[in-house]
Amino acid sequence: GLVDADVPPARQVDPGGRDGCRAPIPWDDEPLHGWHADPWLPFPPESDVRNVAAMRADAASILHWYRRLIALRRAQPAFHSDAVTFLDGSPGLFAWTYPDTAGGEWSVYVNPTDQPQDAGGRLEGATVVLATDPSLERHALGTGLPARVALVAHRA
Repeated sequence: GLVDADVPPARQVDPGGRDGCRAPIPWDDEPLHGWHADPWLPFPPESDVRNVAAMRADAASILHWYRRLIALRRAQPAFHSDAVTFLDGSPGLFAWTYPDTAGGEWSVYVNPTDQPQDAGGRLEGATVVLATDPSLERHALGTGLPARVALVAHRA
């Protein structure tokens, strides 16, 4: 993914605001990164290597992860339901479930913090379908992965 741009004071549009995260998307590694003119804000750091063209070429990029997430959401009727149940757990862990039409459930766990969060034993026997760490995918918890899962910082 991209990181926030360093916006010098002379180029700030929203001083003290969100300019860094509103930087233009670098589409490729060309000097103007796919833009026809110099944009209103500077590009994020490392735009020569961190750009849309590079992410398209990298199957492990955040772009492809989001595409897989969207495809999973479209393909699973459970995610089209408003029958969501939010779970209690670690204070920094967001977790919820959707009932599955086959009688099971789909669970979603997200750790937006900078510290590991314990998902508890609730996932024992579950299979990881999509994770920001691809090495965890398609493993059944308790068979190759521990039954108690700690999500590392900034992971889902």
